[in-house]
Amino acid sequence: MKSYRFDIPLIIFDNECPACRFFSKIARKLKFQTRPIQESSEILKKIMGDNFPFALYLIDSQGIYWGKEAAKRILEIRGHRFLSYLAYFAYPIISFVNANSKKYNKGICKCQLHGKKYFNSFSA
Repeated sequence: MKSYRFDIPLIIFDNECPACRFFSKIARKLKFQTRPIQESSEILKKIMGDNFPFALYLIDSQGIYWGKEAAKRILEIRGHRFLSYLAYFAYPIISFVNANSKKYNKGICKCQLHGKKYFNSFSA
């Protein structure tokens, strides 16, 4: 099985979701690795199990974050603590008005879900 390391934070996002693409663009400008969720199910299954939600994810050496926790952590890592709190509160509003979220909430997209899971030392 393929091995992954998260010394450089990785953003996983739903390429079909406008809100996720928006946050992934910010992440790329801040020099994060990015990958569409459509190409990353192997990584997420190893960490989260088979039933992971389609959401914005950040994986770094400390853990995995999704939804508003990921939006906040992206800016924290780059030293933008004040902006990270704004992102934390703005993310649910952006995802709520996101038309794609409404389209998929019955099936796939769960961009309004959020959480975090810490790990001590991890290599998926």
